[in-house]
Amino acid sequence: MYLVELEHPRAFQWNLFHHPALADSCLDIDGVLCLDPTPEQNDDGPRYRDFLTSAAPLHIPTYRVHSLVTNRLEKYRPETTDWLARHGVEYDHLIMLDLPSKEERLRQNRHSSHKADYYRDSGCRLFIESEVGQ
Repeated sequence: MYLVELEHPRAFQWNLFHHPALADSCLDIDGVLCLDPTPEQNDDGPRYRDFLTSAAPLHIPTYRVHSLVTNRLEKYRPETTDWLARHGVEYDHLIMLDLPSKEERLRQNRHSSHKADYYRDSGCRLFIESEVGQ
């Protein structure tokens, strides 16, 4: 058996969502805090609104998060903030895409740059993202 004591600050996969490091972190929402919508749910209409209000939680942090950075559209802020409040997610900033539709979001293809630009300018040390390509 071989042991090494790691210096602080440190976080592990099993305690990452229960660690003070979240105060200096950005998190995505879909695929991190809750399950991703299915293709059928992701219709930018009534099924998507239903998903936003009833999404199954995945990892709920027990510490306040610096920023939640999502590609959800700004028009879905009320459903998003309601879900976060119901699940006790505390955060300082909620960064959403200010575009009129899913179609426009896909046309602009800003999924990665939207998050990367905010992360770069935030000064945060960590970004937790579920999509490998992003």
